[in-house]
This record gives sequence, structure tokens and C-alpha cells, in this order.
Amino acid sequence: MIEAATAWANSGSLSAEDVTARTNGEYLSVAFETAGSLTQPTGRVRLALPAGLLEGKTLVRIAPDGTQTEMPFETERGTIILTLDFANSELPVMLFRLVPQPTAL
Repeated sequence: MIEAATAWANSGSLSAEDVTARTNGEYLSVAFETAGSLTQPTGRVRLALPAGLLEGKTLVRIAPDGTQTEMPFETERGTIILTLDFANSELPVMLFRLVPQPTAL
């Protein structure tokens, strides 16, 4: 679990008490919880994670249909900040893949 993960509503609402971000080094899942139960955000949510998480990697979102899309992000004071759009999402969880970047020879 990534202890330094934080989230806030950019638009819509985020009624979660906790953001849970877990990684095994290859995949990252992000979920929002209140009293131990998953909470469905609405609108756009900003998520901050430690910048070191992406060292040498590209962040790709895996949609429920399996489509993979590279995620843009901002960096700010040692964190990466993602904007997650839950406006049309039926799931309170998002799955990402941490894809190793090729190393220069």
C-alpha cells in the first residue's frame, strides 16, 4: 500500500475518507473507501502519489474493456498528480500498469 497517496475532488464529489493505492511494482490500483466500504466518486478526482513510483516507468490506465491509455500527469513537490475522471465510470476502482521505459544503451 502507498501510504502517501492523497485525493481531493476537482469537480463533482469525493465523499471517501480514505484513498487506497496499492502496487506490486507492475500494476497500481486506486480505490476510495468510507468506513471500509468502496465509495463511488463522481466527476473528476485529483490523486497525488510519490514521484518515485514512476522512476523509469510510464503510467498506463487499463479500462474495463482492456483498452490501455497512457496517463498524463503533473509533478509538484515530489509528487505526481493525476486527474481521474469518474463522470461516466460505473466502478469505484481504477487499474493502472507501470510500464518499464526502455533504457538507453
